[in-house]
Amino acid sequence: MPLVIEVTAALVQDEAGRYLITRRRQGSHLAGLWEFPGGKREAGESHEAALARELTEELSATFSVGEKVETVRWEYPDRVVILHFYRCRHEAG
Repeated sequence: MPLVIEVTAALVQDEAGRYLITRRRQGSHLAGLWEFPGGKREAGESHEAALARELTEELSATFSVGEKVETVRWEYPDRVVILHFYRCRHEAG
């Protein structure tokens, strides 16, 4: 049975319709590529709590997590990645 990794991602849109994206850190998997901010869910954590925590850690800012927009599943030979997208709003920081 392959490893299942649950990931959350934020869709943060400004008044001009632009989305917030971040660049993956050097030394990380797929370093330098662009992505929606978010990250892996820890054991016992809800998707919404994981996303709020990851946004605070990555961006040093506070966001409100809103409705789930989409769930996408990718299957690789050794793992399954399930990505949950949520609408989020920047609150502070």
